[in-house]
Amino acid sequence: MRIAAAGELFTGVKELTAWTDKVYFVAQDGDDGSLGWAQTERRDSDRGIIETKDAASFVTAAPPPSAEPPQEGPFSQLVVFREQLYLAVDEASTGTELWTSDGTATGTAPVLDVPDADLDPRDLVVVGDQLWFSAGADDGSGREPWLTDGTAAGTKLVADIAPEGASDPVGFISFRSHVAFTADDGVHGRELWLSDAGRDTKLVLDIRRGREGSEPHDFVVLGGSR
Repeated sequence: MRIAAAGELFTGVKELTAWTDKVYFVAQDGDDGSLGWAQTERRDSDRGIIETKDAASFVTAAPPPSAEPPQEGPFSQLVVFREQLYLAVDEASTGTELWTSDGTATGTAPVLDVPDADLDPRDLVVVGDQLWFSAGADDGSGREPWLTDGTAAGTKLVADIAPEGASDPVGFISFRSHVAFTADDGVHGRELWLSDAGRDTKLVLDIRRGREGSEPHDFVVLGGSR
């Protein structure tokens, strides 16, 4: 793989995400060291390698961060959902929030800016017609499962699984019209949870009784409907 610009190569390339006829990524410009979110034309070779056809270019430079340095950088978590790009952006006026983009600087904006809080979305996963992620709003609710349909009104907390702390959900996967993931409610340890599109969220089984939990991971759906 080679990402080339008109001059020096981009460095620190990460978050490569293919969408339409371009590859979007976060990188640092080798010419002046500026950090930004960029795009390049793509071509799939017989070996499945993505190569550049034209010079790469910045979509937009990094905004002033809410903290110095930003925890995961100014841009992270790029994912394609409902014919748009979604990503986490750390920006001084909003904090780290969920943003959406049509691939242009002018078409890049927050999905939701939670007042007096900072969602800090992570682990973005498309499940059916929803985008699931973990969010740790600094309003006291802790890191819990969230989902969005791409609108501000449709972006919401799924469940406050650990009212006294943070359940830190990970591993979202679609299963029989539900979403399975692991979480720690502070009572049973990290175990398997299941949610019906955010309407009914429950512990599937306390596999290892006690606060340590069974630590399930690496879910794979075999046979049947996802």
